[in-house]
Amino acid sequence: MLLESNISKWVDEGQLTSEEVETFENDMILKWDDEFRAAYRGKSNPSEYIDISNMILKSMRDKNLEISGQKLLSDMVHGGFYSLSDRPLIGWLKDWEKRYK
Repeated sequence: MLLESNISKWVDEGQLTSEEVETFENDMILKWDDEFRAAYRGKSNPSEYIDISNMILKSMRDKNLEISGQKLLSDMVHGGFYSLSDRPLIGWLKDWEKRYK
């Protein structure tokens, strides 16, 4: 929520445009997609999925992200990925789209 409220505030104040927010979210999705595909490549055993999803989440939380040239604090980065998964634009389990979309 911290990231969402800050982004809304920055857009309202004219410090960010909606295009910059969209670019930021698309960048987050691309970073997630790279990790997600690599983590599940060759994996077909559902008993492994929880461990893999936790590994992906940890990896995403370690990412450094910027929006409009401004580096974000780690708690904002975490919140950004949680927000995307809540919508659901990304997921953690291999079959997340079937479950949540």
